[in-house]
Amino acid sequence: MKTIGKLIALMLAVALCLSVVVLPTSAAEISKEDFEAVIVETAMAYYYKAMAVQYDSNGWTIQNKNDWGGACRLTSGAAPEEGSSDYTIYSVCSDWCYDVYYNAFGYKLMEIPRLCRTAKMMAVPASDKLVAFKYDPTGADPDAMKDIDTAITTARDGLQVGDIIVGYGSSGHAMLYIGDYKGDGTKYIIHCWGGKFEGSTGVDTIEDKVKNANPKGGAIRIDSVAEVFTEPDNTETGVWNLRKASSGSAGFTVLRPSATDAFKALDLTPAAKARLQYRGIQVDKETSVSRYSSTKTGDELKLTVKITNNGTAAYSGVTVTEPLPTGATLKDAGNGKEADGKITWTVDVPAGGSAEVGYTVTVTAKRGGFVSFASGTVGTLPTRATKVPVGGAKLPADVVDKAERLREGLTEINAEEYTSVDDPIDVVNKLYEQVFGIKLNLPLDLNAWIEGLCEQIAVGGVAEKYGGWMWQPKPQLTADWQFVKDMIIPEHLVGYAIYLDKSPDVPRDDWSANNRVQEYREDRYEIGDIFIALADPDVQTVRDQNNVLVFVYLGDGKVACKDTVDGIWIDDFSSTIGQIYNKNVTIGLRPTLAYDDIATGKIGSSLPFTDVAPGEWYFNYVKDLVNDGTVNGMSPTSYAPKGNLTYGQALKLITCALGYGEQAATDANWASGYLKLAQEKGWITGDVDLNGTITRLAFCQIAAKAAGLTEQPDSNPFTDTEDTEVLALNKAGVINGMTETTFEPNGLLTRAQIAKIIWVLRDVK
Repeated sequence: MKTIGKLIALMLAVALCLSVVVLPTSAAEISKEDFEAVIVETAMAYYYKAMAVQYDSNGWTIQNKNDWGGACRLTSGAAPEEGSSDYTIYSVCSDWCYDVYYNAFGYKLMEIPRLCRTAKMMAVPASDKLVAFKYDPTGADPDAMKDIDTAITTARDGLQVGDIIVGYGSSGHAMLYIGDYKGDGTKYIIHCWGGKFEGSTGVDTIEDKVKNANPKGGAIRIDSVAEVFTEPDNTETGVWNLRKASSGSAGFTVLRPSATDAFKALDLTPAAKARLQYRGIQVDKETSVSRYSSTKTGDELKLTVKITNNGTAAYSGVTVTEPLPTGATLKDAGNGKEADGKITWTVDVPAGGSAEVGYTVTVTAKRGGFVSFASGTVGTLPTRATKVPVGGAKLPADVVDKAERLREGLTEINAEEYTSVDDPIDVVNKLYEQVFGIKLNLPLDLNAWIEGLCEQIAVGGVAEKYGGWMWQPKPQLTADWQFVKDMIIPEHLVGYAIYLDKSPDVPRDDWSANNRVQEYREDRYEIGDIFIALADPDVQTVRDQNNVLVFVYLGDGKVACKDTVDGIWIDDFSSTIGQIYNKNVTIGLRPTLAYDDIATGKIGSSLPFTDVAPGEWYFNYVKDLVNDGTVNGMSPTSYAPKGNLTYGQALKLITCALGYGEQAATDANWASGYLKLAQEKGWITGDVDLNGTITRLAFCQIAAKAAGLTEQPDSNPFTDTEDTEVLALNKAGVINGMTETTFEPNGLLTRAQIAKIIWVLRDVK
């Protein structure tokens, strides 16, 4: 009988496993139950990290650019797995609803890029398949409901899981309906609501309520449908009420993406399938170096992956895999097994429980480089890729002493000397040389630099039907600004109202300071950090006292400040940081990230190669890759930027960029180990001439397979290729054409070109 019992148990276990892995493949095939589960699981995946997902109340924040290194703030579009306690995802209510569908199905709400905005959602006519219910008291939409009581009741009672509820009163708001997901008889909505960040105290007031009293708070919150549809605004809990917002001439719309033809043609994303397979699982991946901080060569750095089970099902034998980083060597694998450049663990995660794994590395990357951790997996759930900047030692003791004496009473400098200095940027240059011993030589025209970094906002162009947005790339940074870029504190460049003079149809931003939720926390900064704030980056002068604010952090809650009227003075960090919220662009700089020698002020841009000059466009890409050990020169003093890439070199670069580590040779050719790995992984079939040059097409076909990139652009920008691997890399921002319309698939890659491509490839995997 015991044997029979064990057999039955085994059969049940096998059946359970099969039920987990047999998942629907497309939106057209998915059952109602699985559709609702995908929507709920994706929305809840963000909710589990609500403390890390902040609300950005302004749509003009600088967008992420792969060729910039990610030093920006708005990350709308990031998957929920990307968030963790040391990495903040920023979003707005409408973009977050967009992101849930995009992460689950690859569905582009309203057939436009992100930043659809509540006003654009409200503009969809009631006759559109996307609209389930619409209330328009103005009569402008003849097919919309006109009576608010009828509209409220009809919409509330007819809601389906996945519906997006959009109201537009004094300000718009979008919410996602998730039904009775708790099974307690109450129907719920979930929304990216955000909080009010107090610059003077550094406290997010809604988060503070969560920690102390109010269980509903956080950037993403859950409320009952009754509160949203029928009850008045609750100032205590912050519930946004649809009836009140829709009073007067405003209205509301309920969008139902599942009813559109575009939705039905889509497949579930791999992330959606993973969330169905591991319901309730939350993954956090962090390093021992906190956000805004850096490590240095020779330091130990620990990576930790924590798995929390918020669901009711237990998971046994879950495989956790993490590729080893570039820019570091393994010191301790923890309890994991290291092989082929990866570490693997097997963990059990009980319902309501958690598991934690990790490993330790020794930093080998040089100052100005990065330790780059690629994405791993927990089961089939991805873990986020992350980078830790490599700086130098802390400021020398004598420099710290100077900063301390300065903050205690200007004993180290003569404040009157600074009253005659017109420009605040000049003040920082002078202060740094006197106190910190570094000749910064920061360029005065910061606006020109920002224009070189950002993408310009333009109205229309992509989807005139709904008045969508089009992002126009700016030119490559000039060499004069490259060293400034190296000093940016990771993720610490924030922009508002960018280039509104060039987009006259976009109203100027007038959001109040407290609506800008940011992460300025004093304990994350180091003595010598510089903060620069610009009021209007579209104004082509920085000599207006209302345009520029600069201060240098001196430690112990004090900063040195200067504007164009007064001399230099010492102020409190908490009060000064609040002034930054009234500016449109802020930049945080840490010179120790970019300087090799604090005492001499030698910029950390030197390379051993005589043929790679700091003014060349590819200089920083080569520098970063050399610093973290991804690429070598052709000789100790030569990089050969104009030389063509060989198959062997290409395979090594792809392998190292994706975290597999160096591969030992299997025969006389130094690159034979890389070829063997590529063949085993299915990136390449058959043999190739490792010493022969590789075409642009062949490189893309290998790199796309290795990185697992398959998503295609909306349209093919090239007239000379339709290769899906080329288009996947183009979609991911890894590779561009040789002209706007040609790719030149049979052309060859130079070592200068490949430096940028590999630099970007590391971040998109």
